[in-house]
Amino acid sequence: MNDQELEYVGFWPRVGAALIDTVLLMIVCWPHRQATPGKMAIGARILDARTGGKPATSQLVIHYFGYCVSTIPFVLGLIWVGFDPRKQGWHDKLAGIVVVRSKLRGTHPVKF
Repeated sequence: MNDQELEYVGFWPRVGAALIDTVLLMIVCWPHRQATPGKMAIGARILDARTGGKPATSQLVIHYFGYCVSTIPFVLGLIWVGFDPRKQGWHDKLAGIVVVRSKLRGTHPVKF
């Protein structure tokens, strides 16, 4: 590498790039598919916890940013999924959503 032509990208520009990626991912995947690519890969989708229907865009945004709340205290909000009867993490509860998949998932191919 030639130090005169290249520079290392710092924290804030990379945070900005990650936010752009996240917003684009949310626009493309969540409202239409009710899932991120990772959730689609495991056959899961996001539903409104109260109605069982498609979540509002605001719920999906709260869910995403709720990950920060879930991870700050020793990742306890994510671990909570393992103990909650509805398998909701704190970010799920904040957004009012549940993550579900078909019990017959072995009989259906994953669609992207």
